[in-house]
Amino acid sequence: MSRRFYKPHTHTHTHSSLPLACIDIYHQTYLQVEPLYAQLCGVLTEAESINYSTPLVETGQQIKHMIAQRVETREQLKQAVDGAVRVDLEAAIARAEQIGLEESEPTLVAGRQELQRIYREEELVAELLNALAVGMAMRTSETTWDHAAIDAHTLGSAIYAAESFGFRTEQGRLTLDEAKVIVEVRQHLAADDYESLSMALKKATTTLNKNSMSQSTKTEIGTHLSPADTQHSTHTTAERVFQLLLC
Repeated sequence: MSRRFYKPHTHTHTHSSLPLACIDIYHQTYLQVEPLYAQLCGVLTEAESINYSTPLVETGQQIKHMIAQRVETREQLKQAVDGAVRVDLEAAIARAEQIGLEESEPTLVAGRQELQRIYREEELVAELLNALAVGMAMRTSETTWDHAAIDAHTLGSAIYAAESFGFRTEQGRLTLDEAKVIVEVRQHLAADDYESLSMALKKATTTLNKNSMSQSTKTEIGTHLSPADTQHSTHTTAERVFQLLLC
């Protein structure tokens, strides 16, 4: 939005030592005045030092405040884009709209683009979580599981889509890390390769965050690595690794 400043009806002459009148603050937009911000601040500081106050000075103070807000909002937008945090972006964009920041402003354009990107990332995260929630081995008794029910393909496809897109949010990266572990778990279980399973879980201790791990991931690994299945010594080792992840 391009704004021009309201000119007070009262005509006041400025002090001869103050060049505020040289800055045409009444007939320019904020974008045009912003390059003169430092000069404007200097003039207003001088006016304050001699207790000089007129409608022109008061208008200058208002403009100084608004320009400062514009500068702060740009920085807020930049930091929100860099951080890829949805709530921060939404707040920064709302502030930009509130103060009338131009739609062509590069930081606002970048902020809107990143917000749309995050919306899409959240959809892909949901697809990962859906794939994590199904396709696991099914327990058929206290000591056996049906590995024929394992589906690693659907999860693998969701992982491929996520990696192709490129996750930037913390939740997205954590969920993708989980998915990568689980797809390996499923592949090794389907092949009855408990040695590789144990190695995969040991590696997972450096990538999984037990505090943010989804319940489906905890349930799946816990079900697969129940202490009841002791027919493979490497399976028991994998169980101990899993306990390290959750404890």
